Amino acid sequence: MVEESGKAAVKAEGVSSITFMNGKAVLELQSGSYQFVVKKGK
Repeated sequence: MVEESGKAAVKAEGVSSITFMNGKAVLELQSGSYQFVVKKGK
């Protein structure tokens, strides 16, 4: 799970889309400052 400011990245302001390719998260963002956290799934 990828989070930004404590919420799921897909719901964070400025995040247009998120997809996963080859084990990596690919995000489309509006300009701004972001701090992402990746939490390992169970």
